[in-house]
Amino acid sequence: MAQSLTGWTQDEAVGHPLESVFTSVSEEGHLPLESPAVRALRAGVVSEGHSLLVAKDGTERVVEDSAAPIRNAAGEVGGVVLVFRDVTQRRQRERAAHAVLAYAEGIIATLREPFVVLDQSFVVQTANDAFYRTFHVSRTETEKRSFFELDNGQWGHPRLRKVLDEMLADHNAVEDFEVEHAFPTIGQRVVLLNARSIPAQENGPVLILLAIEDVTDRRRAETSRRLEDSAWRKSEVQYRRLFESARDGILILDETTGRIIDANPFMSELLGYDHSHFLGKELWEIGLFHDITANQAAFRELQANGYIRYEHLPLETRDKKRVDVEFVSNCYEADGRRVLQCNIRDCSDRFRLEQAVKASLEEKEVLLKEVHHRVKNNLQVISSLLHLQSEHTQDEASIRIFRKTQDRVRSMALVHERLYRSHDIAQVDFTDYIESLAHHLFKSQQTDTDRIKLAVDVQGVRLPIDAAVPVGLLLNELISNCLKHAFVGHESGHIRIDLRPFNGGEFLLSVSDDGVGLPAAIVPQSATTFGMELIADLVDQLHGRLQVSRDGGTTFRILFPKRKASSVQREDHP
Repeated sequence: MAQSLTGWTQDEAVGHPLESVFTSVSEEGHLPLESPAVRALRAGVVSEGHSLLVAKDGTERVVEDSAAPIRNAAGEVGGVVLVFRDVTQRRQRERAAHAVLAYAEGIIATLREPFVVLDQSFVVQTANDAFYRTFHVSRTETEKRSFFELDNGQWGHPRLRKVLDEMLADHNAVEDFEVEHAFPTIGQRVVLLNARSIPAQENGPVLILLAIEDVTDRRRAETSRRLEDSAWRKSEVQYRRLFESARDGILILDETTGRIIDANPFMSELLGYDHSHFLGKELWEIGLFHDITANQAAFRELQANGYIRYEHLPLETRDKKRVDVEFVSNCYEADGRRVLQCNIRDCSDRFRLEQAVKASLEEKEVLLKEVHHRVKNNLQVISSLLHLQSEHTQDEASIRIFRKTQDRVRSMALVHERLYRSHDIAQVDFTDYIESLAHHLFKSQQTDTDRIKLAVDVQGVRLPIDAAVPVGLLLNELISNCLKHAFVGHESGHIRIDLRPFNGGEFLLSVSDDGVGLPAAIVPQSATTFGMELIADLVDQLHGRLQVSRDGGTTFRILFPKRKASSVQREDHP
C-alpha cells in the first residue's frame, strides 16, 4: 500500500530520509509540512492530521496521517508507527457536495419566495433569507435537521412524505402541493409547495429544491369572492389572478386617450418602478416608443386593426439597465366597454442568445471558408509540383500521366474555390462549376473550341462537397476522354453535358458526344485501364448506377441519389 501511495519500493526507500519518501504538503498553498513521524517523535504522543502526500512521480493524494511513538521496556521512544489513509475520493465527493450546495444557494438567495434545499434524506442543507423571515426561524433551528421535524413537526404530513418519496423515485416534480397549518409563529396559513430534484453530478449528492409560496391571502380572497353570487365578480377574480401572477408585464390603456390605467406587479418587477409610476402615462413616456409621434402612430394602428405586435423593443429600467422585450397589444370588449391590453415579455436572454448564436455561426462560416481556401491553395501547390516534375522527364507517357493527374487535382481544387467564393459554403453550384472545368480541360488539351462545341444544361443543381468532389472527377474523366478519343478523324464535333434532378430522389448526370463511339470491347465496369477503373470507382462512391450508350457516338449516364444537404434548396430572402 505504501508503495502505491509513494511510488517507492521498500528497497528503494531504505537509506533515504523520511521526508524524501513521505513528502507532505498542505492542501491549501502546497506548503511543506513537518512529517507526522517527526511530530510524534518530538512530542512523544500520537500525532494526527491530513495533508497532500506527493508521490515519487509527482502524483498528489489527499491523506489522513497518524503517527504513534513506539516505546521500549524502559518507556523510551525508540521508533514510530506511521499510517497514511488515502481519502482522495472522499475529499472529491465532499468538494462536489459543497459545489452543488453553493450553486443551489446562489440560485435560491435571489428568490423572493421561501426556498429550502434538502438532501435525499430530506435533511435541510440550507434555506434562503425569505424562508427565515417568513416563518420566523433561525438557521441553527433549521439546517442539518429533518424537514419533517422542523418546528414541532409542522411539515410532517404523511401525504407530503409520500409525494416527495415518489418524486425521488420517479425523477419527476411536485407541483402546487397545498398545506394548511396553524404555524406557532405566524398563525393559520395556506402554502403551496413545489419541489424538484437536482441529479447528482460527479459523485455529488442528490439535492431537492423546495419552493414554498404563501397563498393564504389569495385563498381568503377566493373564498370571500366565491360567496358572492355575481358571475361578473367570479370572472373578475380569475382575471385579476392572472393579471397579478402573470410573468409577463401587462398594461391596460384607456381606449380614448391611450394612457395607462393599470399595470400588473410584474411591470414593477421588470422596470423597478412603483405601480403609481405607470398610471396616466402614454407608452412612449415609459420608453416603449422613441417619441410621441411613433406612439400615436402605433395607437392609431391598434385602434384601426385591433392588434399590433413588435418582436423587439428596447426598454430601460429605473437603474438604467437595458431590457429587450416583445410587445403585443390587442383590443377586446369587457363588460360593455372596449379595453386595450398590452402584453410585454422580457426576452433579453433570448435576444442575447440569438446574437451569440449568430456571431458564432458567422465566425464558423469565416473559418470554413478559410479552410476551403487553404485546401484549394494546397491542391494548386500539388498541381504546380506535378507540372514541375513533368518538365524534368522526357518520357511522353509519363508526361501524359502527370497532366491527367494535374487535371484531376484541378477538378477538386475548383470545388473548394467555388465553396469559399460562395455565400453558401455547404453546396457547390454546378452550373458555373462545369463551365469552368470544361474551359480548363479544353485549354489543357489544346482543343479548338471552333471545331469542338460544348453545350451545358444544369437545372439548378447544388451538391454538397462529399458529392461534388466525385462528380467533378467524373466530369474530368469523361470530358477528357471525349476530347482525346471521340473525334479522331472528325473535322468537328459536339459534347453535351446534362445534370438535373431525376425521379424526385436522384440526380442524372449525362455526358455525350457525336464522335466515333466507344469500342464495343470496352465495358467500363470491368475495364482495366486506370481512367475507366476510376470512373467505375467514383460511381460506386456516389452509390450510383452507370449506363453507357453507343448510338451515334457515346453517352455516359450516371444516376446517383441525392444527399441530405443536396435536397435542401436554399431560398434567398430580401
